[in-house]
Amino acid sequence: LMSCQHTKAGNMFFRGLSGGQKRRLSLAIALAKRPSVIFLDEPTSGLDSAASAKIMSFLKVIAQRTKIAIVCTIHQPSASVFEGFDDTLILSSGRIAYFGPAAQLAQHLKGVGRELPANANPAEYALDVVNADFTSPGSVKEVLDAWPKYAPTQQRRTPRPLAPRPQQATFCGQTLTLLKRHAVLTVREPVLYVARIVMIFATTLFFSIVWIKTRELTQDQALPKFFLMAFCVGVPALFTMIAVYGLNVEFTAVQKEIKDGMYSPNAYVLANLAIQLPMIFVLAVAALLPPWAIDALPWVTFPSAVLVFGVILFALECVAQAMSLVGNPLLGMMLFITHWFVTFLFSGLFVKISSVIWPLRILCYITPMRWGMPSMIYQAFSPYDGERGDVFEGAGKCTPSPFFGPLFCYGGFFCEGISPLECYGRTGKDILGTVGINFDVISDEFTMWTDIAYMVAIAVCWKLLFVVQLNRLCSGGTAPSAPAAKKKPPRKGDKAAVDGPVREVEPAAAAQGTGLSSQATDASELGFDPLATADVEVGDIDQMRQMRMTSVAAVPLQSQPTVSLQDFANRGSREAARKLRSGGEQTELAFIECSYTLTIAPKSRWAKFVPLPAAERCCGAKATEKRLVSNVSASVSAGHVLAVMGPSGAGKTTMLNMLTLDPGSGNATGFLTLNGHPLTPALYAQHCAYVTQQDLLWTFLTCREHLRMALDLYRPSLSAKERETAIDDLLDSTGLMSCQHTKAGNMFFRGLSGGQKRRLSLAIALAKRPSVIFLDEPTSGLDSAASAKIMSFLKVIAQRTKIAIVCTIHQPSASVFEGFDDTLILSGGHIAYFGPA
Repeated sequence: LMSCQHTKAGNMFFRGLSGGQKRRLSLAIALAKRPSVIFLDEPTSGLDSAASAKIMSFLKVIAQRTKIAIVCTIHQPSASVFEGFDDTLILSSGRIAYFGPAAQLAQHLKGVGRELPANANPAEYALDVVNADFTSPGSVKEVLDAWPKYAPTQQRRTPRPLAPRPQQATFCGQTLTLLKRHAVLTVREPVLYVARIVMIFATTLFFSIVWIKTRELTQDQALPKFFLMAFCVGVPALFTMIAVYGLNVEFTAVQKEIKDGMYSPNAYVLANLAIQLPMIFVLAVAALLPPWAIDALPWVTFPSAVLVFGVILFALECVAQAMSLVGNPLLGMMLFITHWFVTFLFSGLFVKISSVIWPLRILCYITPMRWGMPSMIYQAFSPYDGERGDVFEGAGKCTPSPFFGPLFCYGGFFCEGISPLECYGRTGKDILGTVGINFDVISDEFTMWTDIAYMVAIAVCWKLLFVVQLNRLCSGGTAPSAPAAKKKPPRKGDKAAVDGPVREVEPAAAAQGTGLSSQATDASELGFDPLATADVEVGDIDQMRQMRMTSVAAVPLQSQPTVSLQDFANRGSREAARKLRSGGEQTELAFIECSYTLTIAPKSRWAKFVPLPAAERCCGAKATEKRLVSNVSASVSAGHVLAVMGPSGAGKTTMLNMLTLDPGSGNATGFLTLNGHPLTPALYAQHCAYVTQQDLLWTFLTCREHLRMALDLYRPSLSAKERETAIDDLLDSTGLMSCQHTKAGNMFFRGLSGGQKRRLSLAIALAKRPSVIFLDEPTSGLDSAASAKIMSFLKVIAQRTKIAIVCTIHQPSASVFEGFDDTLILSGGHIAYFGPA
């Protein structure tokens, strides 16, 4: 960790150490104690093979030198990791399969008729060679510098049609499917609504018992009845902050599904609104039942009170939705609490609006409780009109005198034996009028519909902010910009790599070589000639790809077209879409000269408070650039599995984020093409699927329900029988048939295991029938056997369905490595190797 000793650890919200560096730091902290026994849970998880072997070797040395006993659990021990074990305890289904010296395990297996085959793991060796953390930097540099001499030339591909995509669900179909899912989740998910209903009911029940004497219609209980309503309205509204966290967690899965083209953001908003509205009024009923039942408030106004309080909760729910998108859920919850405090303070019961100075007074008019609280209080007092004998006892009308009126006849009422300031009146409206002398929002006039109109307007503003922000965050990603054109001199031996002369070809000739019509490759249709700067023809490129492992020479790299990728996308998107729908050709994903640069803010006292350009001018601060990925070029075709490997910090995750059009805040450049067409967010949504390392599943939906929802959205044309058959096929092929009715679960609710969740995420992606699947660490958290099965399954799926698969891998065992067709090894953002595994 010497190279990152001054780097902060970071977390999911703040960038810091990589996953492997965090693991090593945790181990270093444990060793600082010099304990007698160290327990380690998956010490190699998240590390590459070389780092894992070094860590285990280091642990063995430490155990021997310091006489420390070390106990660890291991999921995927490679051969080099296994050498670090003295003893091993092998469990299966809670029973011992073997316990004894690790060196005698092979002998034991042979004795039970399971002799180990001789094998070598080329992945472990490759990672050891390029791992700068444990191999000398000079040695790694020599490997990296030698690569360009053997690198195959990557040319822009001639556009070829993609396979036709099934028609996805219409907007109405998406909304209906999401509505069904949200209805199921509302019943099963306890946090968002069910828990709030219980908490709100318990809270208002407590307040109702505290102010139980307000049942008595006496002058001394008139003012406490105001406070009863204030707390029964204000405090339950605060529980809406739970929605900030729940919606923030939900957004992670929603964003991925929208990006994958499962449904549109507006369909999600509409389905969410359809569930939100009735549940809001259920919350309102739960909140108001105790005070109306225990404190004998008039039931004739209960429906009106539920309506008003429901609108208050709806407005605050819209605020919570908008604040759930800030990124950090804790920050969103703090912002909501601040908003609630301002709303409660300026509700009209604590501060007289006319006494609030400008511009703070504007807060009195844009908060929902300012309009809702007066109407709620009106519902609690207005029915006491004296017609049924329900009046507040002890008050009589009086006429204020010019000199002593305010002192003895406050508000026009006099109560014998009671201070005039505590005499409010006989009827409910009398009391509202008297209290309204000091609180200008309290009135004896009926203003419910006006108040509701203002609250609905406030709610709509917050809802629109949520919708706009949701559409912005789910816009589909950003394609990298075109790299700067560059010239490279020919290298010795370049011409020997290709038989015959190197020559330019016309688009028509290229089309003939690939089976396309000349019309399909007309340069004018796409806005540029993809072969205008190429010095090899398509057939030669294919030949080069076949011989890249047997020939040490390569065709010289030429300058890329200087056309902007954005211009290319704009000019060619309509024609590209027409060709993509025509189908008939296998898919090829190519990424050419992809780079990613991160701008690091200058370390200046004032630079962090002003924009970067201004800081450079006024403060003399200079920003630095760090290149995380440098000129990476590779490709993967239909039916193939491409594994992206490398040590911690090699740029694997950054590269995958670029391919999935999620480059983050850095500057991404390069060409991403799908069958020669630029990979735009629209094409990505139609033809690609992404299985993240963190399984983004719905906690309370079963495996079958997940797949049914996915098929309803991705392939709505299937009949009910065809859909169930497709679900059965996906469950059977992914080994989920035995747990098809098990809910996904999460850290609080037991459900699927880690491996089953991973396979379910893959099954959902396969339900789309994409052209390309991206997987981030598909074997992370799985044991060796499950990892090998997953990779074997991916290879079979790729070959059968002609899907191109790209995945990142940390620790490929020998059996996992067999599932790779091609391998891209990165170190320090550079290519160490790309070619057949």
